[in-house]
Amino acid sequence: MSGPSLTEAGSFGKPHGIKGEIAAGIDIDGVEIVPDDFVFANIDGLEVPFRVLSVRRKGSGYLLTLKGIDNESEAAMLANRPLLLEGVESSEIDDDSDLVYLEDLVGFTLTDQERTIGVVEDYTEPTEHNPLFVVRTVNGDEILVPASEDLINDLDTDNKTIDMNLPEGLVDLNSSK
Repeated sequence: MSGPSLTEAGSFGKPHGIKGEIAAGIDIDGVEIVPDDFVFANIDGLEVPFRVLSVRRKGSGYLLTLKGIDNESEAAMLANRPLLLEGVESSEIDDDSDLVYLEDLVGFTLTDQERTIGVVEDYTEPTEHNPLFVVRTVNGDEILVPASEDLINDLDTDNKTIDMNLPEGLVDLNSSK
């Protein structure tokens, strides 16, 4: 007896809130996740099914509530694991040619709602879930800026600019060293 035929269709993101909701991204055109679907995660070598209780759209991804995942620490078990779906042909999966990685953004000009902040010189990942841009500001300071998709308004690869909506007080261009 064999299990369902599963395809890696995306990945689980980080927990969202304290009640077990988790972010998820799908890399397949035309595939939607709806309540009562099953999503799978490989845990300790086993493909574990989770029934989807509720789905909310967030940006290009989802926020999922899964049966049996009732708090933030349980959701964290799934974070950054591949999300597997049943009955999806691998030919439907995007080729990832439009993906942009942190290292691709070195040299980009960073703006905050179109106000120039500086140039991304590097990036660092002090923890697995919180990468940071290392930015040389227009006044010569080096600052760290969260490299979070949630803060990015626009990414223009042709003009090498990243426009972000940074939290108030994060960047003070009026100070000097």
